Amino acid sequence: FRWMTRHAVTYVPATPGFVSLQMRAFDQPSLRPLVVDVVIDGRVMERREIRPGTWTKIDLGVRDTVRTPFRRIDLRANEEWTQEVRLGRRTARRPISAMVGEITWTPLTAGTRDRPGSP
Repeated sequence: FRWMTRHAVTYVPATPGFVSLQMRAFDQPSLRPLVVDVVIDGRVMERREIRPGTWTKIDLGVRDTVRTPFRRIDLRANEEWTQEVRLGRRTARRPISAMVGEITWTPLTAGTRDRPGSP
């Protein structure tokens, strides 16, 4: 897993497929829920509340193909907190918002529907 700040970027192949994200909010109480926008190729594809203490899975299908070798995925959170981290003798403060547990990409294989026994 990895902590993100208010904005994180990842890339997946440019072909059609499915992206799956596992996310969790920081366990600190807040005044409002943590909401993350999943933006793919500049379009908001999903807006989801991410709860503390439990993993939230977000599955999205992407049908179109882009001209670049990779597709950009932006994760944008509505807020962030400051976490203190020990660095030797001193303490550093780093901004965090959501924990990203896993990002998987499943390509949509060409010809899958044409195979016998496939739905």
